[in-house]
Amino acid sequence: MAKLEDIGRILSPNSRNASGNRKELTAVERAAILAGRMAGVLATQLAREFDCTTRTIQRTLIRFNNHQTVESRPRSGRPKKRPKKVTKAGQNKDLGLDGGPF
Repeated sequence: MAKLEDIGRILSPNSRNASGNRKELTAVERAAILAGRMAGVLATQLAREFDCTTRTIQRTLIRFNNHQTVESRPRSGRPKKRPKKVTKAGQNKDLGLDGGPF
């Protein structure tokens, strides 16, 4: 049977970005954290195995309890640019939807 430390290394081998900051936990990592806590593994041990802080483990558990999912939530921020209005002739040249051969 695989040790918890091996599972953490398998799931998060590239845990830091170029600037040295921790990348966002994946849904699989979050699920493994939840499974570990339900199995009685201490938050400090999980943090060590997933190369994150105990606060990250706590936030993961709280977010799961609040939202019942391990998936990332949508980010707030500037909305996507809307396409321009369709002209009278039904053409929209900005999107390349002008009915041409391509």
